[in-house]
Amino acid sequence: MTMNNDPSQNPYGQQPSGSEPTGPAQPSSAQPGAQQPPYPYQQQGYGQTDPNQTGGAPQGQPYQQPGYGQSGPQQPYQQAPNAQPGPGYGVQVGEGFSWAWSKFTQNAGAYIGGILVYGVILFVISLIFGSVVGLGAASGSPDIFAVASLGGLFFFALVVGVAAMVAGVMFVKATLQVVNGKKLAFSDFFDFSGLGSPILVAVLIAVANALLSPTGIGSLVVSFFGMFALYFAIDKRLDATEAIKASVMLAWNNFPTAIVLMLLVWLVSFAGTLLLFVGLLVAVPVGLLATAWVYKRLIGEYPAP
Repeated sequence: MTMNNDPSQNPYGQQPSGSEPTGPAQPSSAQPGAQQPPYPYQQQGYGQTDPNQTGGAPQGQPYQQPGYGQSGPQQPYQQAPNAQPGPGYGVQVGEGFSWAWSKFTQNAGAYIGGILVYGVILFVISLIFGSVVGLGAASGSPDIFAVASLGGLFFFALVVGVAAMVAGVMFVKATLQVVNGKKLAFSDFFDFSGLGSPILVAVLIAVANALLSPTGIGSLVVSFFGMFALYFAIDKRLDATEAIKASVMLAWNNFPTAIVLMLLVWLVSFAGTLLLFVGLLVAVPVGLLATAWVYKRLIGEYPAP
């Protein structure tokens, strides 16, 4: 990717608020071996932070370019120049899970209510599928039974797939509101506005998983590189292809951090499954919150305390 280093032409090169450009940028006075800033992606385009701050809000207004909350043509999401991989740059996945647990306890009612409602919807769809197959069997005709079974299976797969995608998007959308400091309400899981690009992201990732699942490792690769795609599509309002590209870039440039995150999310989900699925009422929200926390930190933004 070719980057334009001219701040006047770079959509990520704005000055922090309250300051005016005084002339050409001066070379950095940092000496080789000087201490790196505590968080990655503090270059233009990912928000400017003060290395001397320990937990305050970032200086300036990251992601306020056209396409990320202002009117104007959408700008492509770009990797910050000279960004470094994750280890040693202050993004600790364990800290993210600690934060996630705290936020889950503050919003447990809304999360559990949302999971139960979407679970009931999927259960009703399963009953419909069973009824269609049962009617075919009761007819006494092998042909009708075969058609009913095939039709019921197709209907089940289609509707369950769509419902699962919508549920996944809605939970990521609600989780990003928590990261941004909002107290969740039950109704937040049923605000279906702005779902076009996120749903397309979910469809593309699901298709890629289905096509590559016979290879065994293919679906793991898709899950890894696509883990931040919905967050980009919803949080930064990128179109589907740009959101997936941004996710691939962020995961690749922070490979060790992203691997640890994915493994811990899987372990938490597995533990929730072992607890007769009741544990998933906790594991799913905590995994989403931890992923959102890591996503925000990797792009140089501060989740709400």
